[in-house]
Amino acid sequence: MSNRLIVRLNPQDKTQLEWLTLESGIIKEAEPEQGSFEQLSSVAKGNRVVFLIAGDQLLLTDIKLPEGSQRNLATALPYALEDRLAEDVDKLHFVAASRQSDGFTPVAIIQRQKLADLLNEFAAAGIYPQWVLPEPLALPLNSNSWSLSFEGERIVVRTGIFSGFECTSELLSILLTHIRKEQNPEKTTGQGGESSQVLDIYGVICDPSQVASLATEGFTLNMSTGSGLPLFTSIDCKRPGLNLLQGFTDRELLGGQRENWWPASILMVMALIIHMGTTGYQYWMLYQKETEMQAQIMTLFKEAFPEVKRVVDPLQQATQLLDQRKSNYGKGEDDLLHLLYSAGQALQKSSELEFQAIEFREGVLLIRMRGNSVESIEQFKQKVGSTDSIAVEILSTVVRGDNVEAKIKIERLTS
Repeated sequence: MSNRLIVRLNPQDKTQLEWLTLESGIIKEAEPEQGSFEQLSSVAKGNRVVFLIAGDQLLLTDIKLPEGSQRNLATALPYALEDRLAEDVDKLHFVAASRQSDGFTPVAIIQRQKLADLLNEFAAAGIYPQWVLPEPLALPLNSNSWSLSFEGERIVVRTGIFSGFECTSELLSILLTHIRKEQNPEKTTGQGGESSQVLDIYGVICDPSQVASLATEGFTLNMSTGSGLPLFTSIDCKRPGLNLLQGFTDRELLGGQRENWWPASILMVMALIIHMGTTGYQYWMLYQKETEMQAQIMTLFKEAFPEVKRVVDPLQQATQLLDQRKSNYGKGEDDLLHLLYSAGQALQKSSELEFQAIEFREGVLLIRMRGNSVESIEQFKQKVGSTDSIAVEILSTVVRGDNVEAKIKIERLTS
């Protein structure tokens, strides 16, 4: 079983990463390693990457929704939380955990583009994180206490299973007092025999007055050992409850780069026509329902077949033109059609797989596809690579819920 690689940006140098390897939940290294994305890439091979995103880059909150809303959380959350947010909800990415016993649903919110930029930076180094988690939720959490990690002026706080934040020393006392009063309106500063909130404090405190001010506010302080990245390893062994990758599509991961989308669009249309099966027909019907996509298909057709001056039915005309090209694929005249045809033949033999995106560049066909198991992806690879003229490589596989998403590289071997 592969190990977990816990990664975050170095708090002292945001241009560098630091990471630790967990083997069966135990830290392998005495001290975190540091380096660039390229240096992490060699370490990440064969490991499951868990990236901790800083608490000041996101918002952890919760909301109580009607029972029926749980079925359509992705649609309901932006509108339900819109009044609490200063930014346009269309620019934000929302991830919800399961409803808790008190009826509230924990939610993590981050700028969509900020997350896309981060994932693009990882992808450029050939790294595909399996989880992106809020850093405050990786702190240890003891019963009836809150956890605070001091790293210079940076303080990370965890106040519950799905709650926490990051702040500077100037705001710490104010925020903690506000949260305590909000969660326990009748609790005062701990005077008059009433219980006070316990704080588990970790790390090196540069300014002792930071802690002294908390004591005067009625908090009970418990100084604990541990500091730095090794402290942020309190992660659920099976599956974390708030993975920011949930609901984040591959198209969004491209960061809105239109130059990558147009070639992928035209290749997708070609692939769907070649497959000529039930799945291809259903995708085509979905395209028909979108007026905007109809216009894009016409534009893509003209870009793919500029020699055609009169376009009446792009589907029928493209089919005829592709049939002409397909008859020559084995003669070495069209690498794209050769690879697409081979991939299409293998896809027709498996009802468990579907294409998500296709890109062809410099003789290499990159396919993003989805299946219900790693075995189905491997079987597809073997079917496509069954001929001596084609090389197939699985670049990455990512488990998302009940599905497995894979990125596969196919290229034609030169004689």
